[in-house]
Amino acid sequence: MARCKATRAAFEAEIRSRNAREEAAAEKLEELVKNLDMKIESEIAARHQQVSSIKREIGMLLRGDQPREQFHSFVKEELEELRAGLAAATRAREEADDEILQAINEYTTALQRGLQSIGGLTNGTSAA
Repeated sequence: MARCKATRAAFEAEIRSRNAREEAAAEKLEELVKNLDMKIESEIAARHQQVSSIKREIGMLLRGDQPREQFHSFVKEELEELRAGLAAATRAREEADDEILQAINEYTTALQRGLQSIGGLTNGTSAA
């Protein structure tokens, strides 16, 4: 019986020792899980900050292009207006040139008629 008691005591000591090791392992595991959770949360927060930063930069780049595109559109509109104005001025100049040529031609024709009539008068007067 003494042997039985000694075996029982050794068995109970082994159980207590195993329970203590299991508790220590469970505490260590719990601590590791907490640390891992904290690291994961920290990484998630860092990634969220990076994503937010990238979104802001993209937004700034997009807004930065808008004024540039607006400027290009403005310049294109101004150039089209200048081209249209130049084309209108060219047409007006051509019409004015045509009118001047027509007036010169009419003047020349009238002058020739006048000279012919004067020539006819002088020829007719000297023959009489």
